[in-house]
Amino acid sequence: MKKYRYKAFQLAGKLDDQRGMAIDFILGGSMDYYHELKSTYDTKDWLSVYPQIIALLENQNGIFKDVYTCILIEEGEKQKLLEYVKGRGLHGFSAIY
Repeated sequence: MKKYRYKAFQLAGKLDDQRGMAIDFILGGSMDYYHELKSTYDTKDWLSVYPQIIALLENQNGIFKDVYTCILIEEGEKQKLLEYVKGRGLHGFSAIY
């Protein structure tokens, strides 16, 4: 099971493997792993990783968009969120609530 492998990487200090799996979980719709991934970076490094995650989510063509919108809200990306909602109408925003 992937969760056990993730935990093994975490306990073994295999940070690159842990981060890779966390991204997989995020792309699979898990906000919990987003928080864990973010905690493994300092603020400066996170600023270069975060846009890559957003780009990956944007390229999923609508899959797990609730994670996308939650991340945008958490990170204060008001303009991106507004553009997303305008493009989807209120239907795309209902997953948050």
